[in-house]
Amino acid sequence: MKFSKKTRYVLLALCAATTLTLFLRHESHRDLRQIKAEQVLRIEIDTDDSDSTLLFHQNLAKQIADSLGVKVQFISCHDLQMSLRHLRRGQCDVIARYIPMGNEISNAQHSAPLNFNKFVLVHRSNDTLNSYDDLRKKTIYTANNSDAIMRINHISEDIGDSIFIIQTDNTDQSAIAMVSNGKINYYACDQRTANRYADSLLCVFQIGYPQAEGWVMRQKSKKLKLAVDSIIADIYQNY
Repeated sequence: MKFSKKTRYVLLALCAATTLTLFLRHESHRDLRQIKAEQVLRIEIDTDDSDSTLLFHQNLAKQIADSLGVKVQFISCHDLQMSLRHLRRGQCDVIARYIPMGNEISNAQHSAPLNFNKFVLVHRSNDTLNSYDDLRKKTIYTANNSDAIMRINHISEDIGDSIFIIQTDNTDQSAIAMVSNGKINYYACDQRTANRYADSLLCVFQIGYPQAEGWVMRQKSKKLKLAVDSIIADIYQNY
């Protein structure tokens, strides 16, 4: 069956409206009032974080929940994109993990800064890197969709030469082990990850500047963000 051009436009508009309606139907409007009414603050954490990092997030979450007069419910999720879907649907209220504040996240907002981090290259100590020029024509591995990719591309533009990027499904720990045993030469990750997994035979070369990191909440949870940021400020002021 053939449709006229006008009919096709109408059908496309109806499809777009239906998609938007379905999206908004799953978009949560949960904010501080609903959290206090339910008496539960849902915090999503990454249990693959180091023990000290995980403990920091859990302790801070408990202090915030106590200040709000509610209980805290921890939810474990390693996949950040999945956590963001949970956040949008109201399945969690806060993603409590260090998330770089340089890139905007759709329908979400960052808390006040909690930490600073930077991108580095993990490499073997017998492979000297003195400047970005030493990266000409080199192949660098990164995690899939890593924020480090944009930084490497900027360096490539600055030096006017190619830097080849290969994205890998390997975990950070596995990829850094591959550098150590000589299977790959360079792996780009953040400083915290490098410190956690790199052994004494490996070195790091800085490829980024310190960047603020914070938790993430829904864009529409304005009052929750104000409360969380205020409590964070009070806690840090007392240190």
